[in-house]
Amino acid sequence: MTTEEAIVRARIAALKNVIAAREGGAAMVRAVPKYTRPSAYPRPAYAPYQPRRPLPKSRNLTWKAPDASPPAPAVHAVAPLPSPSQNYNTSNSTAPAAVKPRSAFTVSPSPASATTRTEYCRYYTRFGVCNKQNACPFIHDSRKVAVCRKFLRGECDDAACTLSHVRDQNKMPVCTRFLKGVCTREDCPFRHVNVSRDAAICDAFVRGYCPDGADCRMKHELPKSSKSFGGEALVGHVAPASPVDAAPTTEPALSIRPTIRFQPRVAP
Repeated sequence: MTTEEAIVRARIAALKNVIAAREGGAAMVRAVPKYTRPSAYPRPAYAPYQPRRPLPKSRNLTWKAPDASPPAPAVHAVAPLPSPSQNYNTSNSTAPAAVKPRSAFTVSPSPASATTRTEYCRYYTRFGVCNKQNACPFIHDSRKVAVCRKFLRGECDDAACTLSHVRDQNKMPVCTRFLKGVCTREDCPFRHVNVSRDAAICDAFVRGYCPDGADCRMKHELPKSSKSFGGEALVGHVAPASPVDAAPTTEPALSIRPTIRFQPRVAP
């Protein structure tokens, strides 16, 4: 078979295929039914039309903040508690006998709170005693009671002495011999502090106690009379049991001891 014959046969086969395809498409078109328009459509059941209602007008409302205070506690009726001394009737019932109502109990008032005291009692500090005692509105501090002058001279033998028998520099007067530069006592109980001649007398020391002690730059001199400690006695305070002795005027005896002086070493 030559090449030309093969080409012719291939074309013939292709034409047969085209003819067969056309015949098959026409048969399919005949099989499709023709479209027909329906005579009536089913209508859905709609609700009747209702007109839209107008919106209500806005009202001017004010907002109130909630109350921040805690709610009041609920009050419940509480049965009064029976007292321990009441007797119970165990033969009849478990209920207690006639209970005394709560309102019948008497409550003793609490004592008044003590007022805050900020100042010291000048009479208790000066004499060691005050007849107002706890009713006094000022402070009674036994550590600040004035020193006994008889005790300083070694003459106080009163067991009931209300003054201080402690040598405290806050209560001791100035040493007159020290001011003159002639005090040679090593255990001198008096105050050895140089102050100006023009310095005023320390009012706190006159009352019996100077809080500055050795740092005070005022004179610590004993008053010459009992009225010079700060004024007349106030009403309600006791006066001193006995007049306060004056400061010792006689100078204590000098201790005899050799005076040794050293000369400074001179470098050659």
